[in-house]
Amino acid sequence: MILTVTMNASVDITYVMDHLDTDGVNRVTHVAKTAGGKGLNVSRVLHQAGQELMAGGLIGGTTGAYIRRALEKQGIPCRFLETRTESRNNISIIHGSHNMEILEQGNPVAEEDLKAFSALYEELLKEADTIAISGSLPPGIPEDYYGLMAEAGKRLGRKVLLDTSGKALKAALASPVKPFLIKPNEKEAEELTGRTVCPEDTAGLKEMLLSPVFEDIPWVMISLGAGGAITKCHDRILLARVPAVRAVNPIGSGDSVIAGLAMGLSRKEDPETVIRRAMTFGVLNALDETPGHLKMDLYEDIYRQIDIKEESR
Repeated sequence: MILTVTMNASVDITYVMDHLDTDGVNRVTHVAKTAGGKGLNVSRVLHQAGQELMAGGLIGGTTGAYIRRALEKQGIPCRFLETRTESRNNISIIHGSHNMEILEQGNPVAEEDLKAFSALYEELLKEADTIAISGSLPPGIPEDYYGLMAEAGKRLGRKVLLDTSGKALKAALASPVKPFLIKPNEKEAEELTGRTVCPEDTAGLKEMLLSPVFEDIPWVMISLGAGGAITKCHDRILLARVPAVRAVNPIGSGDSVIAGLAMGLSRKEDPETVIRRAMTFGVLNALDETPGHLKMDLYEDIYRQIDIKEESR
């Protein structure tokens, strides 16, 4: 079973509009509202793919109650710690070929709530073989908390996948126990390594993957957006290219990739299969308006078009 963890869950509201007037009134006819946060996008993809999972994390207030109801309606099992504070809202605005995201920081988490969640997390670890932790930490949680979660997972022999950014990612990489897998995007990888490369510079990407900051992490995938991804899998480096598609909404594609990675690692598949599924999930998500929803009828066609090549170290 895969455990997904969302520490900063939200209600995600997506507005699709033909034109955005930043100085006037905008009337929206197409509105989508979903239980959101990166980990819940991962949960939806895994559920759609038929993977056994449990969604966990923090929720609170009326927004948190909406998140729980939405997941239960979709048939996604969940065990959250209910906090004393309200969960956040996030807004995505899609107008033409442009995407705008307005993300609330989230409300502070009380120390008592964090202690209660830590106990729940230890309990959930016993039931899962793979852990996918995604998204930001809300205020009130120490920056090194994800490192502590990775350590708790490793103690029980679990694979911990971490998809976060900023101070939380840097703190996790500085922890004594590292995650099994991380998935920084190109900009995040540049910040972590101090290198600047472009998606077409394969040699530079390889050097980035082999930077000392990543050396104790078995799997490191640097996502390149429409350029695919390059991945260090233990002592191998695999470059994956994806087909060009007409994206409808790329929001959630990175989370879909994490879902594919977690699914393949949980099943102990070979790296090529793991990466090919992950890339396919990412492309399929971009073809749908709703984050974390895949156009599964196109799965086989996209899967065959994913090109994976092994690079020398």
